[in-house]
Amino acid sequence: MPNVYKFPPVTITAYETSIDDPMNVSVGYGGAARGSQVRANRMVYGASVSGIGKDGNGTGYVETLKQILKGKLPLVQVDTLPAIWWNRVGNREAIESKVIEWTSDGDELAWTSGNNELEWREVPAMYATAGNDGFDYIDVTEIKEGLTIHVGEAVQGSGKVAYVLRQVITAGEINRIYLTEALPDGEVSIGVKVTRVFRLLERPRAMQVTGAFGYDFSMVEALESDFPDGFTVLDPWS
Repeated sequence: MPNVYKFPPVTITAYETSIDDPMNVSVGYGGAARGSQVRANRMVYGASVSGIGKDGNGTGYVETLKQILKGKLPLVQVDTLPAIWWNRVGNREAIESKVIEWTSDGDELAWTSGNNELEWREVPAMYATAGNDGFDYIDVTEIKEGLTIHVGEAVQGSGKVAYVLRQVITAGEINRIYLTEALPDGEVSIGVKVTRVFRLLERPRAMQVTGAFGYDFSMVEALESDFPDGFTVLDPWS
């Protein structure tokens, strides 16, 4: 069972989020083309990392990660940034309903009504009803009006992820959001940073200079099916 290490809290100056979908294409005698999938599609991710960073620890994080990965399968867990222009969403939080955790002196407190456990939330949960009119969509309730949901933003529900097909500016009680694939009925979050496990394709190096410098990471998704016995996620940075 391999270890997976959380990617360090570095300053990312550029990034790429895309997909690798290897196909074989054959053309018959009559000219008809047929395609078959060679292997499972995987997300690919690239990140340019500042060697300095906000706290001056950029190089330290990168070189320490390489020390941790010595002699090991180079697996890292990354909260991937969206595949849309960063300036469209900036530092906007995901559109979701977070559960408020209550504690007393470090001990978790539970709220109940009779024998039923109660949840406290910052805002009401958003619920989706799935449909298809030629393209998959969800009708979402309890979403704030006036929000712009951009093409390519990730929507997560019941452990599955799909991506927005058409821009939506929310208005009214129910908003229809078209997606790249079906999601089940239930609670959803929109604009999330999807957490994935990746295998580093190389261990980048950088020359330190008097000005700005950085490291370029390339990585490919490691699927759960690659590790039948699972893996252990470790966070060395906190």
